[in-house]
Amino acid sequence: MQEPPGLEPAPSAIPQPFGSEPRPLTPSGCSRNSVIGCGVLVVLLGVAAVLLLARSNEVMVWVLEKLETRVEEKLPEDLPAADRARLAAAFQRLYRAIESGEVDPAALQRLQRELLDLAQADRRLTVEEVRDLTVSLEAAAGEQQPLAATAAAG
Repeated sequence: MQEPPGLEPAPSAIPQPFGSEPRPLTPSGCSRNSVIGCGVLVVLLGVAAVLLLARSNEVMVWVLEKLETRVEEKLPEDLPAADRARLAAAFQRLYRAIESGEVDPAALQRLQRELLDLAQADRRLTVEEVRDLTVSLEAAAGEQQPLAATAAAG
């Protein structure tokens, strides 16, 4: 019997659903090395998070020191030496307050926002901005505002 044109001849052997040799069994999912590597990574991230929390005050001081440097670059030329010294002293008192844990978190957050705005300004600061910043630094460090500074701010 001849096959009609266009049809391929039938295969001589019917394919078997299972090979003659069984396929080696491999477990599905991640390999053992991947699981160990992921586990080590999770442990390292956990240790890093604990260390960051334990040294968060030091990290905060470091960030503020960098912002202080940026602000100092933008101080006005005509800033009196007394205001310059008061600003530097206020930063130092703030660092001590942070390290001892005596800082007001809400005041510190407001101060961070103010410092970022001033550090990113594309201009020199005014004397009044420096005085306001000094008052904010002193407030975040937990100091009472002097009457003259309170009257000037109001």
